[in-house]
Amino acid sequence: MVITVTSICGLCGIAVNLVPNIIASGILFIIFLLGMTIVGIYLAIAVDLFPTYLRVFAVSFILTGGRLSTIISVQTLNYMLGNHCETGFYVFSSIYAASALLACFLADDRKTANNPL
Repeated sequence: MVITVTSICGLCGIAVNLVPNIIASGILFIIFLLGMTIVGIYLAIAVDLFPTYLRVFAVSFILTGGRLSTIISVQTLNYMLGNHCETGFYVFSSIYAASALLACFLADDRKTANNPL
């Protein structure tokens, strides 16, 4: 699900600049923005990756990094939309695509759920 959502959001972010119709471009932009809903799923994946005694520290570290990344990305996007509008969409769409690619390399938790040892 993570891979599918981030791939779709990345493709929609690239297609926003390529579609000449205003309504279709607006719909693609809304789908591109819906990628922020995946943050909770990424947090759940991160909790599953760490052992129990490190989970609180890992979650706080991930959420702190996420907030700092949000501040940095908002400032970067603000600059890019003012000076290089299309490049901003391509950069953040490629971040979605890289996120989907990175999610492909995560361990499959369904194998460990069926086989507890």
